[in-house]
Amino acid sequence: MIAPTITICTFLTLTSSFKQFDVNLALTNGTCSVMDFMGSYLTNGTEMLALNIYKTAVINNKYALGEAKAVVFFIILAFVSILQVYISNKKEAEL
Repeated sequence: MIAPTITICTFLTLTSSFKQFDVNLALTNGTCSVMDFMGSYLTNGTEMLALNIYKTAVINNKYALGEAKAVVFFIILAFVSILQVYISNKKEAEL
């Protein structure tokens, strides 16, 4: 009986985790150096996709490229969300 609630909570958590913008902007502005698995440092290691789209469109004045990134981001997010809901509903039906 709790399976529909788990489906909704998982869906909302998954979609909001992809759209992290304000926390990333407020804490690091996406510019912290992070070590990758090969030992070298990434200069924009904490910059997530939503912040990258914002910087491309607004800061760099490349609105067409920012819009293209946003559309691709929407398609990926919609695909992952639909796949997650489909798998969860399939598991609910089995119960």
